Formats: sequence, structure tokens, C-alpha cells
Amino acid sequence: MPASHRARLMVVVGAFPSLSETFLYTMLKDLQCSGVQVLVRARHRGTSPHQTAWCRNVRYLPSEELALPLRMAILLPVAAWVMLRRPATFVRAVRVLRRHTCGLRELVDQAYLIAPLLVASADAVYFAMGNMAAKYALYTMIRPNAIVALIGSDAHTHPLLSDTYRERLKLALLNAAAVRCVCEDTKRRAERLVGGSLPNAVVVPIAVDAAHLSGPDPSRVVRRPAQGEVRLVSTGRLHWCKGLEHGMMALRELLNRGVACRWRIVGEGPYRAALECAVRDLGLGDVVSLVGARDAAGIREELLSADIMFHPTVADAISNSVLEGMALGLPVVAGDAGGIREGVRHGETGLLIPPRDWRAMADALEVLARNPDLRARMGAAGREAVLCRFTPRHQDKAIAALLAMVGGTR
Repeated sequence: MPASHRARLMVVVGAFPSLSETFLYTMLKDLQCSGVQVLVRARHRGTSPHQTAWCRNVRYLPSEELALPLRMAILLPVAAWVMLRRPATFVRAVRVLRRHTCGLRELVDQAYLIAPLLVASADAVYFAMGNMAAKYALYTMIRPNAIVALIGSDAHTHPLLSDTYRERLKLALLNAAAVRCVCEDTKRRAERLVGGSLPNAVVVPIAVDAAHLSGPDPSRVVRRPAQGEVRLVSTGRLHWCKGLEHGMMALRELLNRGVACRWRIVGEGPYRAALECAVRDLGLGDVVSLVGARDAAGIREELLSADIMFHPTVADAISNSVLEGMALGLPVVAGDAGGIREGVRHGETGLLIPPRDWRAMADALEVLARNPDLRARMGAAGREAVLCRFTPRHQDKAIAALLAMVGGTR
């Protein structure tokens, strides 16, 4: 695209604002500051406490719950607009829809889904997660300006749960102009999914929000002595893949060894009831707190009040939560799953343990709990690692290259 042209990026998300997507908001805010026009298109209105006043161009896509006559009433004028203004796109859309749908009802459903994206004037359409790309897979076959982002569960767990999702995601990956993978492990999983190399796939690590990069206030940092109570923190969705129940087993073992500790788990999600049962059954009600969702400022406060970032994940890419903790000087104990080791260097910025091995988790936590100097050294090294690789400056440069790649395919 011409150097004088201000790029327009349309970002397609499920809900906006959302509880667990601070990494996405960081990217969009930084892109706007760098001159990119960001247009958000969301399927639902979210209820997150995150502040999103910075994003002034948000539109909500037509509801998929409407009765068929209402959907047809919305679809027909949009289809007519595309036919008159973009006839080549219209012809290609008809061909793709006829080839990849079974029956009139599915054809109408898919046309209703993708039509609002076909009328948008954008240089690139960024499907912020794999589940969005899978849902709008046929769009990637119609217009050559789609960027598919794979952030973790997109390639790690969702393909295991649904054959339809897996095939749709594969279709989107093969037809996208570019695929953004947040780590090398995610890229390898995407290539295994499609059964070969993905020359359009680029590794672009996530960036940590500037509020965390500003670092801790030195007057607020407390180096607790070895015999004092050590505070652990976890942030993110309450989901089975985070391995929080295994972490609770480790905490029970740690308490049995006489190590005084507390664990605050920040976030919400579908797994809350199961975690509440685990807290009760393991007798951890006095030391484990499920504190619910927090906005960005609240998360920073939680991290500043902790001594160790605890992330007992069993399936992950590179964790935004872990990087935020590292940016504020926290050493990490994390499950060695997916791309975690691309952010955490074992023995330098934290300790990695085999997923689900709660005894090894307890051992790692005990080492750090009893050694405040080691915590301080690992925390400082972790912050330096984040500043070297996971800043908005690094991400902005890589996303600009992706936009240029998409512009070159159009």
C-alpha cells in the first residue's frame, strides 16, 4: 500500500469488551497510536470491566438469533450492494458459498454471516482468534485480505473438541493472506493441523501493556524474609487448561511442609464452580482466594502485591499473564506446556515443571518461597527479558510487516 495511505484494519472478535483479552487491547491501542485506523466488529457486547474508550469505531454485527425472515431482510440489501459495487467479489462469494455449503439454509446462514464483512472498506481483516477465523472461514476464500491470529487454545485445545471447528480452521489457515502465531509452538501446531508448511505464517509474540512495562514502584516492593508468608498470584480465565486444580494440590503439599503462603487467583470463567469445590475439598479456604475479574489497573495492583507468578497450565501458548508478571519483576513457576518456555527461561527467569506434576510444582514453589534473593534475581531477569522481546514497539513493527504482506497479496 502507498506510504501516504493510512492503513485501515478491521478486527473481528466474539465479544467486546472481553474479560481475558488485554493482549488484544494492547495491540489495538498501540496500532492506533502508530497511525493505523482500527475498526472493531464484534458479534456480542461484552461485560468486561476493561476501559475501552480509546476505541471509537466499534460496531456490533447483526444478531445470529434473528428469525429467518428478518435475516433475509438484512441480507438482501447488503448482497445487492456488494453485487453493484463489487461485482467480482459478489461472483466469487456465490461460487464459494455454493461449493462449501449444503442446502439453501446453510447457504443463507453463511451469506448472512459474512456479508457485513464484504461491505467494509478495510485493507485487512484481522480475525483476532482462531475461533473467529473458523467461524468466518469462507470469507478468507472470497477476499484476499484476511489475517488469522492464533493465540493458544485456538490451536492447542479447540481442534480436539470439534471436527467441524478443526476443518473450518484448516480452511481459514490455508486461505488467509497471513497467519499470526504468537509463538513457535503454535506455528508448529498449525502446520500439523494443515498437514504441511504454512508459508504465510509469521511468529509475532504478544506485547505487554505499557502500564506493566513502566515497572513496579520501588517503594511498594517488599522482599519478604524466607520465613514470612509468601504470596502467589495467577491471572487469566478460569478454564481447565490453566491447570489450577493441580496448582491447588501443590499448595496443599506446600502447606503440609510448613511453608506459609497465600494464593490469589484473578479472573472469571466457566471453571469457577469446579475450582470452588477443589478449594473446599482440599481445605484451602483460608489461603486460596478466587477474587474474580479485575480491570488492567486492578491486575497491576494484584501483581505488585505478590511474590511469585504461579501458572500451573497444562495447555497453553505463550502466556500474556505470565509476561505481565515478569514485566513487574515476579519470578515464575509455570507448567512446561506449549510455548511457555519461549517466554520463561528455566533457572533464569523462573522454574518450569511438567504439567500436572503437583509434587514438582510444590518443590519449585518451596525453593522460591525459602529464597527471597533467588526470587529477586529471577524477577529482575524476567523483567529484562520482557523489555527485550515483548514490548509494543516489537509488536507494532511485526504487525506493520503483516499488513504490508497482506497489501502485497491483494
